[in-house]
Amino acid sequence: CHIGQVPPPPFLLAAYGTNSVYTGEDVLARWSRIFDSCMAQNIRVLGFSADCDPKQLKAMRESMGFFSRQPTDFEDHPNC
Repeated sequence: CHIGQVPPPPFLLAAYGTNSVYTGEDVLARWSRIFDSCMAQNIRVLGFSADCDPKQLKAMRESMGFFSRQPTDFEDHPNC
């Protein structure tokens, strides 16, 4: 936010609805698109969460490097 500008209020974004035909990589790609879209609107994303869906948990593990050798670009993102 620019100096003197009122920052936008915090909010939660929830996304539901799936046909279960997706992968952990699809989840990571969706989170990346959401993050980049929000940054383009000057909205800072603090984190993502999941409801214990195995594919979402796998995406979380891979994005943080826990028990995963899968390379991600999240640690190299300029806004992380």
